Amino acid sequence: MNSVIGAILPSAFGIALTPMVVIATVLGLASHRAKANLTAFVFGWFAGIAGVVIAAALLASIIPASAPELTWITAGIVMIVLGAVLFLLAFGELRTRSGADGFPEWAGTIADTTTVRAFLSGLYQVVLDPKNLILAIAGGVIMGVSAMQIVPVIITIAVFVVIALSTVLIVVIANLAAAQKTAGAIDGARVWLVSHGSALVASVLFIVGVTLVGQGVSVL
Repeated sequence: MNSVIGAILPSAFGIALTPMVVIATVLGLASHRAKANLTAFVFGWFAGIAGVVIAAALLASIIPASAPELTWITAGIVMIVLGAVLFLLAFGELRTRSGADGFPEWAGTIADTTTVRAFLSGLYQVVLDPKNLILAIAGGVIMGVSAMQIVPVIITIAVFVVIALSTVLIVVIANLAAAQKTAGAIDGARVWLVSHGSALVASVLFIVGVTLVGQGVSVL
């Protein structure tokens, strides 16, 4: 189990370093009316990550255990392909420019939308965002071909989801613990993410892409 957790860490941290989700969380915290919507958004984010990881793990586990060579060859090819796609997304991210407000429209409407739409916004950031979707699939594939028992699999999924949620949880917990003291730092982080978010995402995608390709090659 420890080796599998080590293998999924790059993908989990890649999801954690999603600037726009952190920005949306900060904007939600800035509005006293948005607490319920922010909670729904975080639960949507959680549900999306967990759902994709579990689905990918189940699909990967379908590969017959009686053919371990086929299992790892298939997993290796999948990881190489996912890594290559992350390279392409990284180059595309470098060409991205922030909008006039510095963040996408959905991130600024968490406070004003309905709770259901806030939940769907969090879900959308995993299910329909290619970067997060690929990272979650990569983590699930690694778990699925590991041939672990059900309890270690559940623990590994929990570790993956907690790490993927870590940046959002840190912002929320810091705000709850000392809202006034952390307000300046959190807002400063938002400004920095708006200015450098694309470069950060591109760097993360490239690093995780290299890691996935390396892991794929190592198991072929």
